[in-house]
Amino acid sequence: MKKLYPLVILIVAIQLAGAQNSFLRDNEFVINPYPLSPSYSGFNNNHEIFASYINHFSGVAGSPNSAWVNYNGIVKGNFGIGASVRYERYGAFRNIRADITTAYHLKIATEHRLSIGLGLSVTQASLDFSNSNSDPLNDAGLNNAETKNGIGLNASFGVTYAWKKF
Repeated sequence: MKKLYPLVILIVAIQLAGAQNSFLRDNEFVINPYPLSPSYSGFNNNHEIFASYINHFSGVAGSPNSAWVNYNGIVKGNFGIGASVRYERYGAFRNIRADITTAYHLKIATEHRLSIGLGLSVTQASLDFSNSNSDPLNDAGLNNAETKNGIGLNASFGVTYAWKKF
């Protein structure tokens, strides 16, 4: 029975990794860690701009797609800022998100750095049934309009510790 525990843990880990696949496949965290945490604003001590577009099923009408662009850099001394805009369309769902972030970078020792960041984001989410095969009239919450919109605010906080290149 004890030999099954590692197998169960491996299966659960694979399932969790697969559940996050849609988020991870269109971000290049190795070269652009900025989307991970607001503490990465200006972390590399230079100005960086990244952009991406992905059409998940090329040639298929109405296929999901997403696009994003972000900037981050050092403004003055140890103070960094960043901003990003992201657009996603998955069937009847459309999201537009804008973020602004700031970070302060402390050099603790010769090879040790600590970054503390804050972020604010605004997301507009839409649910549009005009080009959908489903019938929104069957749902009491959706039956008064073809399109539903909502706006949400989100605040974030991040801390990054770096030692040498890690």
